[in-house]
Amino acid sequence: MGTISGSPEPLPACFLLATRYRKPIAKGSDKVDHSIERRTSRRFHIVLPVLFRWADSVEHYDDGHCANIGQGGMFVLAAKCPPPGAEVAVEFALPAFDLVPRPVKLRCIGRVSRVETCYQLNGFAVAGHFLNETVEEPFINSVTAG
Repeated sequence: MGTISGSPEPLPACFLLATRYRKPIAKGSDKVDHSIERRTSRRFHIVLPVLFRWADSVEHYDDGHCANIGQGGMFVLAAKCPPPGAEVAVEFALPAFDLVPRPVKLRCIGRVSRVETCYQLNGFAVAGHFLNETVEEPFINSVTAG
């Protein structure tokens, strides 16, 4: 069983299946059912804190954790989820690593394609695109700072 960072309780098996193992399921010895997997791009399993918002008759703001991310969207674990079909904006920061020397602030804009509930965990999938919100310091500041 997996866990969410900062949470001592393990994730229920059904939630792990819903977020990590959405691959074709073999039926019989030689047939494969491709109806479950509808993604057009690869997903990466990464746990990051996120902030998200959506609006219906009022503005909603909440937080959660990214469970996986890919070019076409992401899956967010959260206590409160927007309804399917809602337009949502999810903000998060990728920490610096070998290939990217500074943190990168990203925003995913899209629609909620599904909401999953399993035991006490909730989550939602966003089909959308990403915007780089990182503000680079002006070139003149980097030259004069040294």
